[in-house]
Amino acid sequence: HPPVLGDLKVAFARRRYARTTVGGPVFTTAEGPPRWYVIVAQVLIWLLPLAIGVPLSLLHCPDGTAAACTSQLPPLAAPCAAGGAMLVLYVLMQLTAHSVRRRSNRV
Repeated sequence: HPPVLGDLKVAFARRRYARTTVGGPVFTTAEGPPRWYVIVAQVLIWLLPLAIGVPLSLLHCPDGTAAACTSQLPPLAAPCAAGGAMLVLYVLMQLTAHSVRRRSNRV
């Protein structure tokens, strides 16, 4: 019996599976390399939670110990701020994509 999937389909499925499970940046598309703002958006999506969460976590417990902190920040301040920033970034990216789509569809 012939194989169910050919070599090209197996290679495509492996790449797609790896990209889906790991996430990660997109360096090439069917049209070629992505535009610069796509790469910037990908970097922001990956680094924004870290850039917000780590400083707020350090503000919450600056000594880095597991002992109870005497901080004025609530324990969920860091994850909530990081999540809120990601939500704002997501909405901005969606609005930008919608705006670009509307401009490119004009005749």
